[in-house]
Amino acid sequence: MNTRTAVTRKPRKQKWLQPLIQPRTAVESRRTAMSDAQIVVRWLNEAQRAERAHVLSLHNELESLASGLSALQKMEATGPVMRALKGEIARSELKPDAAYTAKYRRAFRKLKKQMKTLNETLRRRYAFHPGIGYTIITDMRGAGLVSDADKRAFRLIVGEWELVEADVALSLVRLYLRGELERVRLCERCKRRWVDRAKSHYRFCSDECRESYYTESDDYYDRKADNQRNYRERKKLAEARGVSLK
Repeated sequence: MNTRTAVTRKPRKQKWLQPLIQPRTAVESRRTAMSDAQIVVRWLNEAQRAERAHVLSLHNELESLASGLSALQKMEATGPVMRALKGEIARSELKPDAAYTAKYRRAFRKLKKQMKTLNETLRRRYAFHPGIGYTIITDMRGAGLVSDADKRAFRLIVGEWELVEADVALSLVRLYLRGELERVRLCERCKRRWVDRAKSHYRFCSDECRESYYTESDDYYDRKADNQRNYRERKKLAEARGVSLK
């Protein structure tokens, strides 16, 4: 009688689906899903310099666009019409301001042109289609936009998922829409690896970079002496109350 040897097949890597939509529990969602900032940072740190060029260029363009939009909104907020609506000036005193109008129109046209150029770049370089996926190991279902990427391009495997440049570009656009582009920053010490600044004190890519940054600062020894002095004072007060200071 012929017998067959059982073959264990490795699950096929699934294309990253943006966004992953149906985690079974909140805990699994945190373990499996990556935020847009984490996607960008992870990809930038793993890709080679040449492979990062288009993503970094997009990041710079989006930052410039966000800055231009912020300036335009500030101009609107401080303009004569808004000041009249706020009651800062009487509406009867509201007169056409040719200089302000011309400046506003120039800023608006510049922003619109920049947006059009950026959209053309995104259209030429990236393409997506709706997709549905499922992974057996984690029993996770996902649905979203799947990129039509060049198979020769750099592909980052994260667990059961696969990331390509187009996925990172989509994450950057979403960060721009939410006003969170500042989360993607270079390490303040080594200036080589990228950091997800989910919190303001997330400034370094590693403990080594953080420690070397502070030990090399001019006020390091003064701050260290202050910390030690404060610790001794807290310890003395705790001992006076019969409490152990940990």
